[in-house]
Amino acid sequence: MERSHRLGIPLLLVSPTPSQEALNLGPLIELPRNVERAGWARLEVIDLRAEDPRAGLFPGRIVAAARAAEQIDSPAAQFIPTLDETTRYLLEQVRPGDVVLVLSAGDADQVSARLFNGLKKRTQPGAESKEIPKDL
Repeated sequence: MERSHRLGIPLLLVSPTPSQEALNLGPLIELPRNVERAGWARLEVIDLRAEDPRAGLFPGRIVAAARAAEQIDSPAAQFIPTLDETTRYLLEQVRPGDVVLVLSAGDADQVSARLFNGLKKRTQPGAESKEIPKDL
């Protein structure tokens, strides 16, 4: 929050249960339920209890479901297996005014810092607007 404040970058906090501290930062915006539900992605629950735990974080059934979602005209999911590839993809897609929300239960929080650094390098004087830094 402090970094975005210092740089004058708008910050959007999203939470199903905002803390009192978050509520004190700015107005609470609530969408009408019909608008909120219209934006919900299709949900598919995949039971992985029978999967071999040695299959890693992305067992075949998860990858297949993500790949199937990519085939939809407007995919709700994108499967990108590594943090570097995720950062490169975002740097190619993000445009001025876009809001990127990164939710992480592991080391994917590194994407935020890598994306921030990549965007910062891209906007430095002398950098081409479509340049994607090699040293993420």
